[in-house]
Amino acid sequence: MAVERPRKSPIPKLRRRLTIQQHAALDAPDHDYADIIALKAVAAGTANAEQQQRFFGWLVKKACTIGGISFTPDKPDVGDFKEGRRFIGAWLVYFLEESGDSLIKRFQDRKPLEPKPAREPKDDPAN
Repeated sequence: MAVERPRKSPIPKLRRRLTIQQHAALDAPDHDYADIIALKAVAAGTANAEQQQRFFGWLVKKACTIGGISFTPDKPDVGDFKEGRRFIGAWLVYFLEESGDSLIKRFQDRKPLEPKPAREPKDDPAN
């Protein structure tokens, strides 16, 4: 019986450790096993109602840090990153709370983007 060896990370250990220390905001959001199972079930299209609710709650509250603080003293780049995560969560909550009719009207009233006219090549003064 063959024993499978764990796969080695493509990132060397020292580099991986430095990367995590330098970018603590990139650490995985707080999660447990049931959150990961719910995420996989939603992605596969097999999630039941409880798993869907669990995944959405985790996504908004933990991954997008809605209800949390994005300010990080002396680290504006980390605060900016956290604020970007919160921006996505805010839009998810907005779409969830907005009524379907008002969303449909909002998108129907938008004018489609018109393509920009092609630029004509400039005459080369050297010719």
